[in-house]
Amino acid sequence: MVRASKPQLSESLLAFAHPLLQLLPEGAGPAAITPLARIAALVWNSVALELLGHDSPYLEQARAIVRSNTKGIERDLALGLLADMEARKRREVLPDLRLIGEFELYTGKRGETRMRIDRNEAGPSAGSLS
Repeated sequence: MVRASKPQLSESLLAFAHPLLQLLPEGAGPAAITPLARIAALVWNSVALELLGHDSPYLEQARAIVRSNTKGIERDLALGLLADMEARKRREVLPDLRLIGEFELYTGKRGETRMRIDRNEAGPSAGSLS
């Protein structure tokens, strides 16, 4: 049986963060993208850790930060986005359980935004629960 290779972790994270990144203006650079990519990584890692059987307080901490720093419709939208991202991560057919470590966004030679990401070596290398 041939096992399909997974996309690069940086590609997977940016695809996962897409709903958040759509909130940014066209052409937003690394400085604007980084905080939203960090939120996506937080949700990704929290769900992966839970699926691996570990407690993870990070999603609740993120919700608490949103609740204490936003009001009204902004709070509702931010909490909704967190809930949507969590649900999307959980319903992946074959969850990608690689954990995301440190990453850096930078501008490439052609002006494109690129990401260098270190996989958290404490995380699983395979995308299965076994």
